[in-house]
Amino acid sequence: MRVSAVFKVLHGLVTIVLLVVVIGFVWLTGGDAKADDVYQGSHQVSQDLWLYTTKNSSGNATVPIVYRYYLSQQLSGSPEQITKVLHDRMPFLTGTGSVSAITRDGDSVAVAYSGRVYSLDPATTYEYAGKPVTVRLTYDIQ
Repeated sequence: MRVSAVFKVLHGLVTIVLLVVVIGFVWLTGGDAKADDVYQGSHQVSQDLWLYTTKNSSGNATVPIVYRYYLSQQLSGSPEQITKVLHDRMPFLTGTGSVSAITRDGDSVAVAYSGRVYSLDPATTYEYAGKPVTVRLTYDIQ
């Protein structure tokens, strides 16, 4: 009878330890998905709005190249400095394709995109002249 109780307690302890190890492993290896992003380019959309693109090709043969698209005021500095600034911001579009056209009409921005989409937002906010500016996004996805 006592042997059975000891095995139950040991089984419970081993299960808890393994659960803690697995949770710790997942938490520590979650990583930063944007850590390997590099500056790809920029395009002026309007007087106060620029499109910035970063590229992440850190995957292997089975992981596609991921592009992240950001809207911002004009950023200055080296490509590494711009990438660092963009790293702290949220992209409005993430995917494996490319933006073929982007136009602004007032507080609305139309984006033509072709490729696989991983995430997209209906609006984005950027700062211009010290004030936040929010634009609505409409998409034409091929």
